[in-house]
Amino acid sequence: MRPALPGPVLTVPQASIKRYEVNISKAIELKEGMKALDLGCGVGGPMRTIAAASGAHVTGITINEYQVKRATEHNVAAGLATRCTVVQGNFLALPFAPATFDGAYCIEAACHAPKLVELYAQVFKALKPGAKFASYEWLKTPIYDANNPAHVRVVDGVAEGNALPDVRDLADVLAAAKAVGFTVVNCTDAALGAEIPWHAAMKSARMFSYITHYTTALLELIGWAPAGTAAVHKMLINAALDLEESGRLGVFTVRLLSHECQPVPHPASRSPCTCASSRSLCRRRDGGTGVTHTVEHLLLFYGVSIRSAPSAL
Repeated sequence: MRPALPGPVLTVPQASIKRYEVNISKAIELKEGMKALDLGCGVGGPMRTIAAASGAHVTGITINEYQVKRATEHNVAAGLATRCTVVQGNFLALPFAPATFDGAYCIEAACHAPKLVELYAQVFKALKPGAKFASYEWLKTPIYDANNPAHVRVVDGVAEGNALPDVRDLADVLAAAKAVGFTVVNCTDAALGAEIPWHAAMKSARMFSYITHYTTALLELIGWAPAGTAAVHKMLINAALDLEESGRLGVFTVRLLSHECQPVPHPASRSPCTCASSRSLCRRRDGGTGVTHTVEHLLLFYGVSIRSAPSAL
């Protein structure tokens, strides 16, 4: 049985979402008294879950002024105002001093960065030596075929409907991680054996989205909603349909969790490795000031199995 989550009794979907959020905090080993950074925090749902579950203080950053206001209100209502802080800013130009945070995470927001390596570099700088970073990424899987019109159509639809600069693949994540200094040490498909696929939520919400669409169209017709509201809502419905179809085809995932650790400088003496994790990859190199010891993690979870597809590793 899965361990109970803190707080009131949850429905199955609610509990699943909470586990999704808590798992990323466990990946970066957040604990009480630590300071964490939530990149692209939105109105702060995951932030509050993670702060309550871990006891850490979480600072969220979002570029949207309205989201800052709403997140702050929700934090106060949840009794978490002292453990959750929200600031307005660009996660590609973080307004924090270097080595500020004990951990950082990004939940389905890195896909909006035009260049992933720029985001990773900003996070790297904001972390203390040895701190961990984890991110749920939206990616094309190795099953995606650029010569298959159905694959291209649904993935392009996902990009358009979610205002993405592009839809990346695993190779892009690996390249960005390598550029910042991290090395992949493990790759696991978390969707294998899942009771409910991630894209099932799109199908279950379809009826309500159509009801909302007709209501929106009526409000626009009588002048209670601005012109173009129904068209925007239709675009969002199409994006949800493309997400559902891309998941069903196995060509797209929202479940890739990249997990990395900031380099830890060591004295010039060649002391033995002190990595706590048995899965750590330690690299020693001679530099101008002596030896650098780097603990590097990248734990990748796919939303679909790629065991039958060519490996990107």
